[in-house]
Amino acid sequence: MTVRLCATALTEWAFIDGYAVSRGIDLEKLRLDKFTNFVWWMSTRNAEQADVQKMRSKLWMPPKGEAPAPQSPWAADNETAAFKALKASVAPGS
Repeated sequence: MTVRLCATALTEWAFIDGYAVSRGIDLEKLRLDKFTNFVWWMSTRNAEQADVQKMRSKLWMPPKGEAPAPQSPWAADNETAAFKALKASVAPGS
């Protein structure tokens, strides 16, 4: 996720840095977690909730051809468990 947010920052650097400079923020002095939080905020601040969710999913998904880590929400067992939990909450007793 961090790498993808940094790639976003590079792609949109003039806009992100320009906004930060106009607010007195020196991006080069931010800790990495603060920097990525800033890039996330800049990327989603005017987005619709559905678009924010799509971006969140894209950031967290493993790269194509790479199996998700066992603790990842994208791992098959975790997706199945999440679906079963959703199903149980929607239709108790199913």
